[in-house]
Amino acid sequence: MFWSISSKTSGSGFRRNVSEAIVRIEREKTEGTLDRETVNKFLTGDVSIEVPPKNRIVRIFTSSTFTDTMYERNWWMQRAYPELRSFCQMRGYEFQVVDMRWGVRDEASDDHTTLDLCMNELRLCQELSTGPNFISLLANKYGYRAPPRTIPVDQFNTLLGVVENEYNRALLNKWYLRDDNAVPPEYVLQPISRVLPNIMSKDAEQYKAANDQWTSDIGIIQTTLDQAARQSLPENEAEKYYVSITEKEVQAGLLDVTEPEKHCLWFWRTIDDIENLKNQDENIRRKFIDMDKDEDYWRESRRLLSVLQETKMKSRLPPRNLYQYKVKWTKDGIDPKNAQHKDYLKAMTEKFTSEMERLIEDGIKQRTATEFTNPLILECCQHVRFCQQKCENFCGRETTLAKIEAYIKSASTKPLIIHGASGCGKTSLVAMTASLIKTWMSNTNPTVILRFIGTTPDSSNISGLLINIIKQIHSVYNKTSKIPGSLRELTKETELILKFAKASQPLVIILDALDQIDASYNARSLSWVPRTLPKHVKLIVSTLEDADFECYPKLKVMFKDEDQFVSLPELTTEEAETILHQWLRSRKRTLSFTQMTTLTKCVLQRPLPLFLKLSIESAAKWHSYWTESETILQQTVQDSITYLFSKLESKHGQMFVSRTLGYLTASRNGLSESELEDILSCDDSVLNDVYQYWEPPIRRLPPLLLVRLKTDLQHYIVERGSDGISVMNWYHRQFKETADNRYCGLQEVEQVHTGLADFFNGKWANEKKKPYVYKEKPGEADRHVSSQPLIHRDSYNLRRLNNAPYHLVMEGNISELKKTCLMNFEFLQAKVVATSVRHILDDFAFARKKFPNDSVLDIVGAALEMSQGALQYDPMQLAPQLLDRLSGEANTADLLNQCQQCSVPYLAPDQEVLIKPGGQLVFCLTGHHGPVTSVDVRGDGKLAVSCSDDNENSVKTWDLIEGRLHRSYDGINDEPTRVRFICNDKTILVDYVVSYTVIQESGEVAFSIDRENGGQSIVGGKGKTLLALFYNATVQVYDLENGESVTKFDLSDPSTQFCDHSMTTFTATSENFAVLTDSGQHYVIVFSFADQTVSEWFQIFNPKPESNQADLQIDAIAITPDEKQFILSSSRDNDLHIYDLVTRNKIGLIKGLKADFAQNYRISENGNLLYFPGDGIVVWDLAKKQRSCIFSHLSCVSDAICWSWKTMVTTIEDDSTIYVWDMEKKEKETKNKIPVLGHKIRYFLPLRGSRYVVVVAQIHRNDKDSCNLQVYDVQKKNVVRSTMLDKPPGVIKILDDKRIAIVTSNRKIKTINLDNMTVDKVMDGDVSGFTIDIHVRYDGTEILTQTRGRKHFKRYDAKTGKTKDIIRRPVFVKTDRPFEEMFYVSKDWNVLAARILKGPWLLFDIRTFQCIFAIPQEHSYNDISVAKAALSDDGQSFLFGVSSNIKRSVMTRTDKETPTAFVIWDVGKCEMVAQCDDVEYQQNYAEIDNRKGLDVSVDEIHVIDANRLLTAHDDFVLRVWNRKTGDLVSRLEGHNSAVDVCMKETGPYFFSYELENAIRVWEKSTLRCLASFRLENTIVACRMCEDSQHIITSTRSPTARLVYWRLKAENLQTRDVTGPELFKGIVTKANLDVETTSDNMYTEDDPDTDADTDY
Repeated sequence: MFWSISSKTSGSGFRRNVSEAIVRIEREKTEGTLDRETVNKFLTGDVSIEVPPKNRIVRIFTSSTFTDTMYERNWWMQRAYPELRSFCQMRGYEFQVVDMRWGVRDEASDDHTTLDLCMNELRLCQELSTGPNFISLLANKYGYRAPPRTIPVDQFNTLLGVVENEYNRALLNKWYLRDDNAVPPEYVLQPISRVLPNIMSKDAEQYKAANDQWTSDIGIIQTTLDQAARQSLPENEAEKYYVSITEKEVQAGLLDVTEPEKHCLWFWRTIDDIENLKNQDENIRRKFIDMDKDEDYWRESRRLLSVLQETKMKSRLPPRNLYQYKVKWTKDGIDPKNAQHKDYLKAMTEKFTSEMERLIEDGIKQRTATEFTNPLILECCQHVRFCQQKCENFCGRETTLAKIEAYIKSASTKPLIIHGASGCGKTSLVAMTASLIKTWMSNTNPTVILRFIGTTPDSSNISGLLINIIKQIHSVYNKTSKIPGSLRELTKETELILKFAKASQPLVIILDALDQIDASYNARSLSWVPRTLPKHVKLIVSTLEDADFECYPKLKVMFKDEDQFVSLPELTTEEAETILHQWLRSRKRTLSFTQMTTLTKCVLQRPLPLFLKLSIESAAKWHSYWTESETILQQTVQDSITYLFSKLESKHGQMFVSRTLGYLTASRNGLSESELEDILSCDDSVLNDVYQYWEPPIRRLPPLLLVRLKTDLQHYIVERGSDGISVMNWYHRQFKETADNRYCGLQEVEQVHTGLADFFNGKWANEKKKPYVYKEKPGEADRHVSSQPLIHRDSYNLRRLNNAPYHLVMEGNISELKKTCLMNFEFLQAKVVATSVRHILDDFAFARKKFPNDSVLDIVGAALEMSQGALQYDPMQLAPQLLDRLSGEANTADLLNQCQQCSVPYLAPDQEVLIKPGGQLVFCLTGHHGPVTSVDVRGDGKLAVSCSDDNENSVKTWDLIEGRLHRSYDGINDEPTRVRFICNDKTILVDYVVSYTVIQESGEVAFSIDRENGGQSIVGGKGKTLLALFYNATVQVYDLENGESVTKFDLSDPSTQFCDHSMTTFTATSENFAVLTDSGQHYVIVFSFADQTVSEWFQIFNPKPESNQADLQIDAIAITPDEKQFILSSSRDNDLHIYDLVTRNKIGLIKGLKADFAQNYRISENGNLLYFPGDGIVVWDLAKKQRSCIFSHLSCVSDAICWSWKTMVTTIEDDSTIYVWDMEKKEKETKNKIPVLGHKIRYFLPLRGSRYVVVVAQIHRNDKDSCNLQVYDVQKKNVVRSTMLDKPPGVIKILDDKRIAIVTSNRKIKTINLDNMTVDKVMDGDVSGFTIDIHVRYDGTEILTQTRGRKHFKRYDAKTGKTKDIIRRPVFVKTDRPFEEMFYVSKDWNVLAARILKGPWLLFDIRTFQCIFAIPQEHSYNDISVAKAALSDDGQSFLFGVSSNIKRSVMTRTDKETPTAFVIWDVGKCEMVAQCDDVEYQQNYAEIDNRKGLDVSVDEIHVIDANRLLTAHDDFVLRVWNRKTGDLVSRLEGHNSAVDVCMKETGPYFFSYELENAIRVWEKSTLRCLASFRLENTIVACRMCEDSQHIITSTRSPTARLVYWRLKAENLQTRDVTGPELFKGIVTKANLDVETTSDNMYTEDDPDTDADTDY
């Protein structure tokens, strides 16, 4: 499962995000049926355009009376709604039901807002729903005929004028009060509790008395208004006083709409003769028919019902939308247990479901036909819509808008930055700015690129943001180009496309809320924001001022001109008052003079838009008849928010509001509406509270409740992008803080996080019933919540992956955290693929802080820290990385078992090859894309800085405490070679190839010093504030605090010059001194930072040694911390020479170890220890003169720097990883018992069975001739045969299971019997002294090599040693030049291909000894390496490198050689099939120029099978070609450095490996990368076994071993190494002489008469 998805997600996390963003944008090119003009308006940022709805919702309003349709609604909820929900989800739509008879609180009844709520919800259904929106269940009951909540003043007076009964008049005046704050004025029916406070009493008697009074009063009021309206008003106006709420719903939802057949259904159930039933329980009967009040009242209700149904509804709806059912009466009315009623309910529900599906399908089709689907247009549309919302009721800010207008019209080439505190109105100002751009630039046709960052998924992260902007600019200006894959490349592309703007069509980019951008990939460093803009381009950004969000401080560093910054001040009194009046008018409200004074006085104390908004929202609800005590405003934003929350609790219920807002606030990045509904549906405290009237058959939250609350909060909640979906979250930080204090306190927070954790972990999904207690009765129910699989179809469930661990930690549920997340392999694998290993490490870091004593979290977290480089390289190697690192850890046995059972194929070594967690290695820091060239550690040991000459020219700082990337300073200049902390660790000095550049921590370049003359650079002085440059015979010193030159002088004697190498190993520095070598590395000189003088040169080693003396050079220097001595050494003997720094007298010598290699000397802070890199870290105790080695398992350490002998930071040659070690921990003992075969493995070849390997190993480091010939048993993991050789062989080839052929240095080919380690046969005659290659026939009977002078070829009989024949060059070859040393022979031993030095390729038929063809030199291959060729096993295809036909105009650098292509040559037909170039990629490199001059040159050529070829290239990409046509079939990416390929034409796989210590295995049939593995040791060589399914690799010294690899997976298993035991026992022979005096004897009758050649 993960395997199939992983192919889409290879590569780094940023490139994966880029790919996903591009896929979203390119997914659909259609723009629907929108005309081009409309599309252009969206693309050019015209915010005046009408925006179509974005919601994909099917939302139905169910209209019915309460008691008579209970069972119908129950059946729908139980059976129809879940099915319709799934039906809609499958089509990408949400399904929502508005049932006003479910979930209406007492508060809504108290203030008589039920009808208002109904009408508002019905209107929203009509606006939002696709397809159906109104369903009527009107049956035999007409429903409640409520008096209106408000009555216009004129109409109230008219009605009151015809009421003669004084009591009734008094009652109307008692309950209806005039509100002059309404515009126009109106009478308002008072809340029941305002007139009868005891209606809210918990005392039963008081409540009953109040309720009886209300029932009596409202009955009189309704009758009085009914009669008065019929008497004094026209019929159309009088209706609202006597028709029921249900009829009002039907009127608005069905009768008054156009095309009701598309949106409305009526399920009309009647009970036979229900009006005439006698002798029935009246209490049951009144549930199904109107019988309340007096007879006149209920008869009128029945009459109105009849008119509504028979006259109005039947005539409005077509028959297909009306379904009528008749049932018989039972003693219980509608009884689901009754067979007939059950059949009716079933049939009615099925029909409802099918008809709903029909209308939904029709609605989706209609919407699809009229909507646009291009994701780029949709993105633009959402930002335009958001802009329009923020512009509503905007007023004021004229001064600020004038500044922005002036900027737009100016010639400024810098961005404009709008900044201010949270809630000051930045977003509304930005929105208004966008709406005014076209007015301000009316003489042109401007394009406005508008993004409210964080309001959509693609505007929430840096890759999506930039790609969408690039695409939009491309579309507007009709341009195209490839979208690059790194942040640096995207930044360059953005800067490039800004130049498309022109005078007639300028470009304005507006980015609101930079602080809301996801911080991943260092986005808030703002390196992607252009410093300078082209002509006709303006950039406006806004941000919070808080330093926590990084952006504002960064902008202040980036831009020094204060005119670029526009601070958003508090509102003026005039502006505040204008806003107050405008906002009140928009709500059709006003205030009395006293109330307006109160409001104005309050808001002017804190004239911020947010405070105004909150205050006005409160004041807009005031009535003119309210007393002063009822019109109180809060004095602060926080108090206003608290008051708002309290009012919401009163309106919607305290429990419901507190949990809803608690969940929203405690969430990581917000929740979607459906998520929040699901979470609340599992909260039984909430459900028990809202089920006041009726417990529904499905135990879920009534959706309407959440919809209502969201509506009341709509101005304070924003939809943002998170995990690829839109979620709700607080728009203002003050709301989040206030809600956190109120709803997520110590008493509530754990329960809130439990609810969130349960949801995201899917605890109650998939029909699992959750227990509950309702009214003291226990039960359990399926909550029908969304399932949370790790994968939804073909995409990962980011919501679960990113939220479940967080909430489980916050809940404190460590057992569930381990079981379902952090010790669950499937979860870990999904998350590392879907996000990045960094996100997993964050989860572990968070959990380890919460549970500091959990050893399992510690060990697994440490293992992942160490493997983060491997998992960033390829996240699918999680299983083998954990299996290796955690092997032997008993408490991780279950996790390791899961790893072994995983369905993901993985490469498994036959031994432990990785460093174990829990030891000294604590972090493996990755982020560079090339070898690390330099590293330094800050003085406090908390931060490191490094650089790499990679594609990004990257400089990075690293948090050594947390083990993570701290900041990136990439692409500032080309080729960084060295980094150092300077100026009391406040800044960083980077040595680039052209400059010395000082970078501030913020990333701003403080200054640069030109680097013109090479030589050495030294940093010293107090606090490292001086830079001294030494080149030729010149010294120049700069002040690193300002970049100014301090002094410059030449040496008095220029005959001895400074070393011109920039390598750090030839210099030493301290605070006050530096010691440097001369160019010959025999003399040293001492420089004083204090007085900026140099000593005389003085000799250390003799520059002209005697013949019996070693030529020693200074290779490493260090100054002791007390600045009294310096120590230097030569790598020839590694002796430590100790000198007095002041007198330069030699005061000591410590004999070194010849096997070491002196470089990069450093001395510990206490002066006791000198250490330097090598194979491990060599440490000298200077006092005891004792040598030791730490980290001895490391190979080829390039640098090491230690802080306080507590934290060691190391780098390895050709490795992009930085290793951090805790020196205070004990080194963890490795359990790898595999024998070390020597210091270095020179050659190895698997024998023809896969069990044995022949090895030539160098035993001693400094003796290259100390070679041991071995036979290694892979199955038993030991050496079964060995002997020392007198001389190392030049070539080794396998003859058979027990014999090899070698080429000796004295030009002999000999065969060796491996069983007894003896020379078996010596071939007659000599071979060329330049022989690097021989070929052995597949059956081991013949050996093919070149003649002595390499003019011809000869064939040996391997059994007799005799020359069988000579294959001579054809007579038409007129040159005497020899063949190249390398040649090719087909596996079937039929074809030989060889090239004359600077001459043609010749093809020979081995069987006839004849030259078949000479390939014309017109193919330009003379200058191409002969190694870039291949011959197919069947000899029918010959492939060879040639100069590319790509034109120089698409070269990445003009001074680079022409790339290498290759030719496919048909040997049988003697003709070229094709020349193969990847022009497209070369063109891309030329455009972006980010690959360090790399191009598509061919490095290796291989034959996959009869139809395909494989090439490895200079850009690290493998390419597959059609062997018969030369067409490019596929590009296989994933490697980050130079690639070697291991392949046989037979077998299902091929392998590739690279300098980054990574192996990949590819499936030939699908060209899919099945697995990879990244090691810490360098891969020296790789050989494929005879079975073509396994490989063997060799590791670098000092632990030179052979590692056998096989592919493993649950459903894909290659066998362990097996085979017969060919070598019995263990035989060790002391010596084997492969060169003897008899080798010099002349061979008589030798047919090889070719004279020796000198080249």
